[in-house]
Amino acid sequence: MAIYLKYKDPPIPEKHLWLEIDLEKIKFNTKRDIDYVNNIIIKYNPELYLTINSMYKVYMKNLRSCLKIDVSVDEPSVPKIMKKVKKKNKN
Repeated sequence: MAIYLKYKDPPIPEKHLWLEIDLEKIKFNTKRDIDYVNNIIIKYNPELYLTINSMYKVYMKNLRSCLKIDVSVDEPSVPKIMKKVKKKNKN
């Protein structure tokens, strides 16, 4: 009977099977986003729970600073004075 002093480490999975998560792209704007974080990210990588939880707390405290500012409207132009063109009488 063979007795092993140490178990072998499990093999490292191939690179294409890794779950890579970019924390900068996580948003909490809609319920769908939050459900995705709960059901997918935390389910498959529970070590990220504390990090994502602290990100969410910061987001909730700074809602105004996190709002996206859209500068689609230009500065209002100065109103112009319109003059009627006087017609000359041809007599």
